[in-house]
Amino acid sequence: MRKKVLVFLLAMLTVLGVMGTAFAEETSEVSIYDKPKGDARWIDLAAEEYKLVFDLPYCGENSSDSEILHLVIPEDENRHPVLVFVHGGAWSSNNSKDHKVTFTARAALRAVERGYAVALVDYSLRGKATPSAFPTQIYEVKAAVRYLRSVAEEYNLDSDRIALIGESAGGMLVNIVGTTNGEKQYDFEKYGNMEFSSDVQAVVGQYSMGQTDADTIIWLCGLEEDQEEEIQAMVEYTSALNHVDENDPPFYLEHGLIDTTISYTQSCDLYNALYMAGITESELHLFPGMEHAVSWFQSEENAEDYLRWLDNVLERNG
Repeated sequence: MRKKVLVFLLAMLTVLGVMGTAFAEETSEVSIYDKPKGDARWIDLAAEEYKLVFDLPYCGENSSDSEILHLVIPEDENRHPVLVFVHGGAWSSNNSKDHKVTFTARAALRAVERGYAVALVDYSLRGKATPSAFPTQIYEVKAAVRYLRSVAEEYNLDSDRIALIGESAGGMLVNIVGTTNGEKQYDFEKYGNMEFSSDVQAVVGQYSMGQTDADTIIWLCGLEEDQEEEIQAMVEYTSALNHVDENDPPFYLEHGLIDTTISYTQSCDLYNALYMAGITESELHLFPGMEHAVSWFQSEENAEDYLRWLDNVLERNG
């Protein structure tokens, strides 16, 4: 309890401008303060020593080319809890290509050695032809969770222990999916498997938004500035902060204090709302000197911390 109160107080102090939480030393040849470049930005799943199932259409016969996931399964015969990874990329990029996934998936893939199955989710991207795809991505992530429960027996998955991890834009998506547990209006019937729940048992959000704003919604939804009612309605509908209540799962939130893409105060605000709603197993971790999506967040050291927390929340021995 003392640790939880301390984290809460640190969050409050940080909102007021006091910077001080965990700090990481440089531990590898690639600086923890940098982002990988070139080919290093992609992980070739086919080259990894994993049991892999590629290109599973999680919306069934209605699945588009983007509505697929890749499943990574430990080799043992245990029933595996599932960690669902949702990538970032400004809702516009980073779907898998020839079974290569974005480097930020490394944070999730480290869970395989700990006995988790990892699902890597592609989703509809915003582009010139689809400027108003949002909020389809929210429905897609929920559909992916329902799909995983529908195939739990086939792939030896523990349907009672499904967690999400997302970063940046993907973090925004897992935040809203987590805080809308039980809110059926976010389960889109067209995407199938409606007999299964889309509720999740834990969420790991990395440098992500808890509250959308008007400018983001205008860009994501292809709206005009004078469509004020539509903009405000979508801000409320897609902001995790507006859906926090006692039914939410615990969250583990991470953010760099010098993030110039998404302010660390977004994670602070979401954490504080969760804590006040009684979700006291949630944790907030802020990192001085860390920018957006830098290598630290995919490091083994960082993954060890969130996985230890996840084991406790899911009541596993690790």
